[in-house]
Amino acid sequence: MTKHTDLRTIDHISVAIHAFFILFSIKLALTNHLFLSIFGWVLTYFNFKSFDIYASWRKNDTRK
Repeated sequence: MTKHTDLRTIDHISVAIHAFFILFSIKLALTNHLFLSIFGWVLTYFNFKSFDIYASWRKNDTRK
């Protein structure tokens, strides 16, 4: 049997914030300035990692 997780309002807000920050960091990563580009790629990596951690925390969350 599969486990079903219901999405809450806070989940939608979290996804929206992560999407905004990932978009912003990718825009920084694609600039012509070397240091801004490097900083943008680092931010992109950490934003994706942060979203993965939040998603796995929500998936394994046992609260109802």
